Amino acid sequence: MTDTQSWTLIIGFLTATFTLLGIVTTSFHRVLRSEIGSLRSEIGSVRSEMGVEVGSLRDVMTTEVGSLRSEIGSVRSEMGAEVGSLREVMTTEVGSLRDVMTTEVASLRSHVGAEVGSLRSEMGAEVGSLRDVMTTEVGSLRDVMTTEVGSLRDVMTTEVGSLRDVMTSEFRRIDQRLDHLDRDVQALTKHVFDRPA
Repeated sequence: MTDTQSWTLIIGFLTATFTLLGIVTTSFHRVLRSEIGSLRSEIGSVRSEMGVEVGSLRDVMTTEVGSLRSEIGSVRSEMGAEVGSLREVMTTEVGSLRDVMTTEVASLRSHVGAEVGSLRSEMGAEVGSLRDVMTTEVGSLRDVMTTEVGSLRDVMTTEVGSLRDVMTSEFRRIDQRLDHLDRDVQALTKHVFDRPA
């Protein structure tokens, strides 16, 4: 084998080695990019689910507060109607029914006080139940988000570990091939330069 053939063989081996190294690096880069993209999409889906849950909680709370306001408005209108009728009766029966009017006003006061007290207790119970529901939903959302983030962290750790193992094995294989190439180059050099003239 001539010197030109030896150098051609050496350059061919080096070109194949660097080509293999470039292919391995490019494939590792593509795999890492795809895994990071899937991780971003998972985090985006968790964020969207959390936004939907918070929005539904806001809608529920808004509807409950609106229903409470409408109930209070209806109670106010009923109270206004009752007071108006009492004023008409009081105007027509002032002279002869003062004692009856005093008794009726006292009974109406107690009735209104009872209604207002019951409305206050109902409103307090509704607000308390809404607060408990909201606290429970927020706690469950926090637990779900913590579980999802933990699972994503475990998946990412596993994927990075597997990628590290694959990269380590590929670099070991490349080191072995370089050692073999170095041994072949030394053998060729020894064969070329140590041959008798």
